[in-house]
Amino acid sequence: MKHPLPAGSTWGVRWIFPHFIILCDTCPPARLISLWRLEHGFVCCLIPEGRIKISSRGFKDAQFPADAAPFDHPLGLMFTTAAFFNAEGIHIDIESQSPPRSALGGSSAAAVALVAAFLKLKEQTESAGRLNRRGVALLAYQLEQSTAGVACGFQDQLAAAYGGVNAWYWQTDPDRSVFRRKIVVGKKFHKELEGHLLLAYCGKPHESKDINGRWVKQFLSGINRDLWADVIGCTHQFGNALAGKNYQLAAAHMNRETGIRRKMTPDVLDRARPAPGGYCAAKQLRCPFYGRRRGRVPVGLGRDRKY
Repeated sequence: MKHPLPAGSTWGVRWIFPHFIILCDTCPPARLISLWRLEHGFVCCLIPEGRIKISSRGFKDAQFPADAAPFDHPLGLMFTTAAFFNAEGIHIDIESQSPPRSALGGSSAAAVALVAAFLKLKEQTESAGRLNRRGVALLAYQLEQSTAGVACGFQDQLAAAYGGVNAWYWQTDPDRSVFRRKIVVGKKFHKELEGHLLLAYCGKPHESKDINGRWVKQFLSGINRDLWADVIGCTHQFGNALAGKNYQLAAAHMNRETGIRRKMTPDVLDRARPAPGGYCAAKQLRCPFYGRRRGRVPVGLGRDRKY
């Protein structure tokens, strides 16, 4: 499973869309996701029956009785996923190419990978019907939202399950799917796009504040609703520019969106200096746009990686 690179962020919190759609029914909430080539995998081995152990780089190994594993643990999402499948007597060793708490949606990608692994095992041991990518992503989303105890989006799970560069449109019609997928950049152009992206990890994990909660609270109280509409517009325009390979325009929309976020929560974004020639957009992320823990990761989009 690979990591998502998003535009649109908290606008992936699904339950708020029926309210937001009233304001913006001609421009539905969307989330544009690309993927970095940073993968998650698992190595599983047997341990004494009735126990569950999880290891992951950046976290202390954790082992508990399977029926008493804490879901509020730093690795709680993994314990939740294992409990959903009644797993016991196994050691789950998570292998990830990304740093922990680095703002790359790693926990969601790991949950999707673990759900898929358990379903694959279930296929081999039972005559259960096969769950498709959509089902894997939505199950991982439900498990993560239940563990977090707050409203979450499901854009990271969809990105990990489907891969590629997509725009996700959230739909509120009960007779339709909860989302619609639009491919923004075809697979044969991924390498070209990759040459225009730069990701730099500063090596400084950060314990975040509840930014999602603050934004949602603002929205419900009537504060900054016009800015929500502006971000949705930026997301659509960013996707259109990226699809048209207009990287300078895409960077402009990315910078504009970052400026809007600074108005909403000015304390959570560092000031970013423009790149030479003004062709780069840089986001200095100290706190989350989704999830609870984030590192500090500048994301750049420009003419090429030689800038």
